[in-house]
Amino acid sequence: MGGAFLCSGNITPHAEFNIWFNPQAAQTVFSSRDDIVVIPLDVTRRLIFTREMAQAVSQTNFNSEFSQFLMALCEFMIGTALGYRETAGIPGFLVHDAATLGYLFYPETLMLRRAKVRVETTGEWTRGQTLIDSRFVPKIGANAWVALQVDEGKFFTSFIEDLKLLVKLIRN
Repeated sequence: MGGAFLCSGNITPHAEFNIWFNPQAAQTVFSSRDDIVVIPLDVTRRLIFTREMAQAVSQTNFNSEFSQFLMALCEFMIGTALGYRETAGIPGFLVHDAATLGYLFYPETLMLRRAKVRVETTGEWTRGQTLIDSRFVPKIGANAWVALQVDEGKFFTSFIEDLKLLVKLIRN
């Protein structure tokens, strides 16, 4: 999970936090292989977990400690996300790391593009920016598959149903 390709960053106008924190290390990783899968902000910003989703997960045992914890955590996360203006006013919070799980468990919900990812390591204003060539030209030297679209409905349908199963396992 890292990068921001066709959208703005979350730590600077151009950089996502994980890449911005150590762009040289990120560039080293991207230079080391040709099969990296990247789940950037372009996708994770579209995955907003709402209060209603948390309620759907909790419905099987609403009075359990886990369900009460989940709802309290959800309220805290919604308040934080709205305070930082992360969700365009939608009462919910971004599930950045769950998007990576989504790639592993529900890869059919993501559209990946083959690309050569590069990281700006020295720019005064663009340090940590992740770049790909979006032109219709051969992707010679491609080093990654970059997720640029997600089917939010299918992602959350699967994710919520799996969380419900987890709640049942915890309960039993």
